[in-house]
Amino acid sequence: FELSDTIIYLWEFGDGQFSNQPQPEHVFIEAGLYHVRLSVKYFHSEKIYSHKKVLKINEKPVADFCWDLDDNKATFINKSSAADYFQWKFDIPGIVSGMKNPVIYFDETGEYRISLVAMTENGCGDTLVKSLNIVSLNTLFIPDAFVPDGDGFEDEFARHRSVGGGFV
Repeated sequence: FELSDTIIYLWEFGDGQFSNQPQPEHVFIEAGLYHVRLSVKYFHSEKIYSHKKVLKINEKPVADFCWDLDDNKATFINKSSAADYFQWKFDIPGIVSGMKNPVIYFDETGEYRISLVAMTENGCGDTLVKSLNIVSLNTLFIPDAFVPDGDGFEDEFARHRSVGGGFV
């Protein structure tokens, strides 16, 4: 027989769950302090060895975001909880951000997959992916010709800011 067959294990996880495995895996459902105890007894012995440790289980981060879209300018609003660090991907090659609330300008219309990874300092993370549809771009029409003939139509080329903030 193997040596491990002669050892009896009892893990008490402090949340009402137990295991008799030598190296169990256990998932704590809620954040908090847990008093974990391992008791070991050799089969032919009456002596029980016990070790207790307090584990602090932190709250799991939850990634969440929305955006404010103004034509092709997207201001991303991070609504994540229990996170210390962030990584954004915008479905644009080479464009990533570690800012909490980045602002991105999109050069083309189309659907973009936006992903946010919210991470804790201990390396726990959560990811959320949403689709953003850019349907129009703030474009400035530049004529390829104008006729300065004094008739009041297409006599000059200039940008004029309108009351609404756009250009005419």
